[in-house]
Amino acid sequence: MAIFAVIPFDRDTDKTSILNQRIANHELKMYVGVAPPVFFVAYSGTSSELTELLGLTPEGEITGVVMQLGHYYGYGPGTLWEWINANS
Repeated sequence: MAIFAVIPFDRDTDKTSILNQRIANHELKMYVGVAPPVFFVAYSGTSSELTELLGLTPEGEITGVVMQLGHYYGYGPGTLWEWINANS
């Protein structure tokens, strides 16, 4: 399974809540603990498929970018690194 960063362009809290609910509705594993509006999601398809699944479209109510994580480095909570290792 791959890890994706889902980043909506609209920082409206209602739209962020809608995206959060869509992730939950599809029973995707999501790391909770990163400040919104960034979501880390475990998904077995492509970034294009995840974008479509979540309804991120040019004409849709929510626009954004989905990026598959390949290489990463940084400093953050230990729980984030544990979640990435457990779900990738």
